Amino acid sequence: MGSGTANQQRLLLAVVATAVATPFLIIGAIRTMDGIHTSALHWLDEAEPARIEYEIFTQQFEGGNFVLISWPGCTLDDPRLAKLESTLDHYSKATAPKPPLVERAFSGSSVLEDLLRPDLQLTRPQAIARLQGSLIGPDGESTCVVAVLSERGGQQRAEGFAYLVATSEKVTGVAREELRIAGPSVDAYAVDIESDRSVDYYAAPSAFISFLVCWWCLRSLRFSVAILAVAGFGELLMLGSLHYFGVTMDAVLIVLPPLVFVLTVSSGIHLVNYYYDQVRAGAGPDAPRLAVRHGWAPCGMAALTTALGLGSLLVSRIVPVATFGQFAAGGVVVAVLLLFFSLPGVMSRWPAAPEDVASGSATSTLVVYLVRMAQVVCRHATLITAGGMVCLIVGGVGLAQLRTSIGVGNLFPQSHRVVQDFRWMEEHVAHLVPLEVVIRFPSDDGLRMIDRLTLLNEIEASVRGVASVGGVMSALTFCPEVPTTRGSNSVVRRAQFNARLEANRGQLVESHYLHESDDGGQDWRISARVSGIQDLDYQLVLNELRERVDPLLDEYATRHDFRPSASYTGTMPLVYGAQHALLQDMFYSMLLAFVLVWLVMSLMLTDGSARGAARVASLPKGLWLGALAMLPNLFPIVVVFGVMGWLDWPADIGSTMTACVALGIAVDDTLHFLAWYRRETAKGDSPQLAIRHSFQHCGRAMIQTTVICGFGMLVFGLSGFLPTRRFSLLMFTLLNSALLADLVFLPAILASPLGSVFAIRTKPGSDSPEAAVL
Repeated sequence: MGSGTANQQRLLLAVVATAVATPFLIIGAIRTMDGIHTSALHWLDEAEPARIEYEIFTQQFEGGNFVLISWPGCTLDDPRLAKLESTLDHYSKATAPKPPLVERAFSGSSVLEDLLRPDLQLTRPQAIARLQGSLIGPDGESTCVVAVLSERGGQQRAEGFAYLVATSEKVTGVAREELRIAGPSVDAYAVDIESDRSVDYYAAPSAFISFLVCWWCLRSLRFSVAILAVAGFGELLMLGSLHYFGVTMDAVLIVLPPLVFVLTVSSGIHLVNYYYDQVRAGAGPDAPRLAVRHGWAPCGMAALTTALGLGSLLVSRIVPVATFGQFAAGGVVVAVLLLFFSLPGVMSRWPAAPEDVASGSATSTLVVYLVRMAQVVCRHATLITAGGMVCLIVGGVGLAQLRTSIGVGNLFPQSHRVVQDFRWMEEHVAHLVPLEVVIRFPSDDGLRMIDRLTLLNEIEASVRGVASVGGVMSALTFCPEVPTTRGSNSVVRRAQFNARLEANRGQLVESHYLHESDDGGQDWRISARVSGIQDLDYQLVLNELRERVDPLLDEYATRHDFRPSASYTGTMPLVYGAQHALLQDMFYSMLLAFVLVWLVMSLMLTDGSARGAARVASLPKGLWLGALAMLPNLFPIVVVFGVMGWLDWPADIGSTMTACVALGIAVDDTLHFLAWYRRETAKGDSPQLAIRHSFQHCGRAMIQTTVICGFGMLVFGLSGFLPTRRFSLLMFTLLNSALLADLVFLPAILASPLGSVFAIRTKPGSDSPEAAVL
């Protein structure tokens, strides 16, 4: 990569460029973290049917930004209930320079009082029965206040939550420890808090641990500082660029900067080890140039495959997952380019003496153990290869059984306050996950309101029959019993009932259970509640609901000239849509990552000394070699996720991202090992001797990069946000499994009869071994 002077000039240029960019990136990073906002609605792409239906629903009725407030002893007759409701409702109507945080407020007590109006002719037990499971608990007494947040309250979650807590404490006199506050907005706010804490608490320790391990591995403060400086700039680049590209930071993207950091450190470790090899060989001042000459192809290919593995996440329909893949892939490429631009300058400006890198020689304890390991692997190559194949098959069967889950219980530990309040609210008051069924009637159906309400009555009864549904509310909740069509005076009674419905149409619209479109059509809402704590299969719940509702609509169509349409929306269909997309996209992105990495691997393994037609003729062999080389890279993913499938451990949004990330990272060590193996066989070594030399040259760097990446990410295993915790723990497990595959499974394949095709035999007068390798 040029002379020492040129290397130092590039280093100076890199320092100046990063120094100029850093202030702007710091400003962007601060604004990125200040604007952290997680929304399950925005996890799905705008074109997804589940998101489209939900957005239509929120425009017609109201969104899911509601908060339930209760406390032990909060019953229908508790005077504090009415006082808190009145305070919140009065605030929602107040005029101020800023819009209110609360749009409206109501309680089980006030809704019950409304149902006991004389014109509804309901007894108190009948009215309570209508509200049980939605606003009133199973004991018929426990209840809550519901605060529906405004648009500003939904955006400014911290301010809205603080207002609700402070007001509740002041009005009710109940201490914060006794208040029970739950709902979708509370969950989202807690996710934002835990995400912010993950950066505040664990980003610095992760970087510090990576620095210490890097220093310990390289035994050089100057190279460790140089690598960490580039990695830190890459981390800052990720945070700052999110702001300047208009991307909102959320819980999924929170591990993006530290991931780019540890991947950059990993690439730097490999490049420095190539430099150390040249120093030990006595290259002197020429060592930086030779290190780049030998290392650019495997390091560049490793960065490319890592970027491809990350970039494959772009096919995901989960928006933050696709964004994660896009920025992570770009960040890795930029950071590695910066490493190659600056690190040779450090090597030239502050060269390492041979005695300084003696600890990395073949006589070191670690290398001695690696050589012994190589001998054992070569001795039992066929058995190890067969065992690896069996593991892949068994893991593949388990992988087919993998399921996903992103419920509240999978976001936080059971000891978290949000989970405890959520569980208390579901046990004492109501289930909190809304499932909305909207029945649409066109304006020209020729039906009266009572006719529509009669069908709605049948559908609501059917919805209540779903075992997992805890409570149901609709326009029927606020109406008298619908008269039947039987009896001599039924026509008169139904006409009178319809007249009352028409007269009170405005109240039904204000209750947010009826929407009238401009063309005269009507949308009637049936709001069911299911548990967010129980381990429910939301797909089965939705299927059962459709199986109950759709036949009623079909039957209705046989008696009339049209069929009302039904849509199923709310938080639960969104969650199901996200779960379905997570699992499906995981396999799609894995397949894409496999194909892309396989092609790159095949290109690398094609005979580099061939030219023209001979190079083309060698492509089929390269594709076969690439397929064999991919087996150790698939090993960690198939085995680890296969074990999760066999044990019925669900994968969440953090877990599914690790598959493609791990594939891209695992290929790094495979590429470096194969590069050394083919270089040694090109010199005339036997496969067994070439494997031993490959262990000596890059085995130590492979272990070092795994330790740095693994422990750098493992710090986030302490996060209170379970997807982040699982991401870090799974990455640690996958990286170590990948190391095992590259140090055991891959050499076994190379030493077995299958591996004979990987060896290179250069003919006299042919190009150099390096040209044949790449």
